[in-house]
Amino acid sequence: VRKPGPPVVRVTESGGYYVFDGCASWFTGWGVMTDVLLAGTAPGGEFVYVVIPLDQGDHLTATPPMKLCAMNASGTVSLNCRGLRVSEKRAVKVISPEQMSETDNGAILGVTPQILGLCMSCLTIIDNLAISRNSDLLRSLSISLKAEMAECRSEIECWRDRSNDPLYKEKSLAARAWCIEMGVRFAHAALTSVGGGANSREHPAQRLFREAMFYTLTAQTRDIQAATIKRIVSHSL
Repeated sequence: VRKPGPPVVRVTESGGYYVFDGCASWFTGWGVMTDVLLAGTAPGGEFVYVVIPLDQGDHLTATPPMKLCAMNASGTVSLNCRGLRVSEKRAVKVISPEQMSETDNGAILGVTPQILGLCMSCLTIIDNLAISRNSDLLRSLSISLKAEMAECRSEIECWRDRSNDPLYKEKSLAARAWCIEMGVRFAHAALTSVGGGANSREHPAQRLFREAMFYTLTAQTRDIQAATIKRIVSHSL
């Protein structure tokens, strides 16, 4: 529902039912989940959310599981809706784009704990290598990265519960972008520190590098995308 342009899943009303048509690009858990939270756009622009069983015959079908660079075991597919009739009683919520925007703003910092956890895992790799190789260079790298992570964490905590502050959106977007960009650099640092062995898909540093990409895209809105790009540009000058 956040995609720009014409709605990818359209919803119309028909005698106490919502009728869904279109393709929901991302559903995670195919083969494991029994139900789906499905959303579509009504003619008036509001977003309709329903929960339904996945077993809907030809009215709801899945593509083959996607081959993802990270989280490949997630069973992620696209769901095709063809005249899918859902009782209005199964509606979870019907919200306006403005309400969606408010919800998104309150969740800007929601994924940051996962990224900070990734950063800590990267630091563990670097610290262990610093000890095993007796490397002052890697010790210096670790000290520098730990200081930055502490500063970034402090900024996140400062704004996490201040959504009513007029500066909240600006500051929280900047903190989220920092966290995203930092996670990629930490993973790159771990990968570089390991050396050629990190090219193996079995090596933890490789996995962390792919996870950093995943967290770059997780729960990404247009605002978060723009903030991340602005940070990348400002740090490349």
